[in-house]
Amino acid sequence: MNISKISIIDSNNFYSLGIKYVLQSLESCKGSDISIFSTGAEYLSSNQNSELVLLNMMLPDIGGIKLCHLIKTKSPKTKVILLSMNDDESDLYNCLTSNANGFLIKDFKDKELDFAIYKVFNDSYYIDSNLALRLIKNSPTNKKLEANSLNDFELTLLQYISDQLTDMDIVEKLKMPRGKLSYYKRKLYKKLDVKNSAGLIKKAVSLKLVS
Repeated sequence: MNISKISIIDSNNFYSLGIKYVLQSLESCKGSDISIFSTGAEYLSSNQNSELVLLNMMLPDIGGIKLCHLIKTKSPKTKVILLSMNDDESDLYNCLTSNANGFLIKDFKDKELDFAIYKVFNDSYYIDSNLALRLIKNSPTNKKLEANSLNDFELTLLQYISDQLTDMDIVEKLKMPRGKLSYYKRKLYKKLDVKNSAGLIKKAVSLKLVS
């Protein structure tokens, strides 16, 4: 695979130059004609017919989603990878509802950009790896697995915490040293990916682990 023409659309010229430098080091982009544009209007008026467009979702004139639509309408074969400063899932959902070919958070590593380009030119959709892992972790299926990983003792402890019993009440009910209670609480925090008792109760309620 060798890409002959690439466009970078981003109002931050310094950032665009950094991406250009990275692209020039990639095997698939060796010898590519790489152009930089600061606005969507500038790109559209250039009549550029790029094979690949790296497009910032936040531009001073045209939104990335709208510009992606305009680019794909004019040139359906152009591969568009949307870039975002935010790892907000809403940006990803906006991207998924567009006709872009991929989505990357702007602090990506060189290898990830290379892999993203490889995937989109092989007719696959690419999602930033860190964001994809977070989505998997927060998926209903994974939450169900988290719930199933709690044993009877942990579920009982979780119920006591949700009932807002004091630590003293809990150790008396479970007949355990107070130091052990702290250990089991930390274990629950880790299993349910929370930082404190308030977060634990909220998660337990959302997963219907407590009555």
